[in-house]
Amino acid sequence: MLGAGHFAEYLVGCPKCSAAMDVVEHGGVNIDRCGNCGGIWLDYLELERLREVPNADQLDLATDVDAGFDEMVYVECPRCFSILDTEELEEPESLRFEVCRTCGGSFFDGGELSKVLKAG
Repeated sequence: MLGAGHFAEYLVGCPKCSAAMDVVEHGGVNIDRCGNCGGIWLDYLELERLREVPNADQLDLATDVDAGFDEMVYVECPRCFSILDTEELEEPESLRFEVCRTCGGSFFDGGELSKVLKAG
């Protein structure tokens, strides 16, 4: 698996809407956030690091998932261009997000990251 530092200087395009993503720093963690669709890309281990940061759920500016983006399949990883897999959580509510089995990153549609962080 490729480490997070491998991609530190590489800006990404949103895997769902292709818009340029902005790098946002919160609590020492740099995330990539799409200003167009509200999606958030986290590199390997950034989700675990965000779980330790107060108010990290506020990084997720979207209030709800756009169903059109949530239903997309065969989405490419913005880092290594592998096809993303779907991960599902059932608690506290049903939620799907995308993960890259090659580089370890995760993509959350707008509204998903805050729910994952609140779920613990």
